[in-house]
Order: sequence, then structure tokens, then C-alpha cells
Amino acid sequence: MRVTVTLPERTYKRVKEIARDEGGSVSSVIAELTARGLADSAPGGHPMSPRTGLPVVSVGRVITMAEAAELAAEE
Repeated sequence: MRVTVTLPERTYKRVKEIARDEGGSVSSVIAELTARGLADSAPGGHPMSPRTGLPVVSVGRVITMAEAAELAAEE
């Protein structure tokens, strides 16, 4: 399907770089990235918190209060 979209210049440049590096077209890169993004946000993609009912997203390891205090002190 043919669609016209407006992308920020920085995003468009990055998409062009990816297309060049992978030997594909800008259109194919946008289609692939869109499909990935939609798959990541599909219902059931993230476990739900039984306490809040909100999706739970894992972004790394758990840090301790001591580590958090140390990071805050560095700022």
C-alpha cells in the first residue's frame, strides 16, 4: 500500500543510513521498523502487573537503594 508520511529530518537520515547499510530501500526499512514497533506494542506483548493492571516492562537489572543513592550523589 502506498502511503505518504512526514518524518523528522534526523529520523529520515537514520532510515536512509540503515537502508544503505542493509542494501534495501527506505520504504522497506520503514515497513520493517513499523512492523517491529507494532509487534512490540501488541496486546499481550508485556506481562501485566496484578497490583496496578499496567504493563510491566523489563529495562535491566534491579538496583539497590544504596546504588540509587550513590548515583544520586554523583549528580
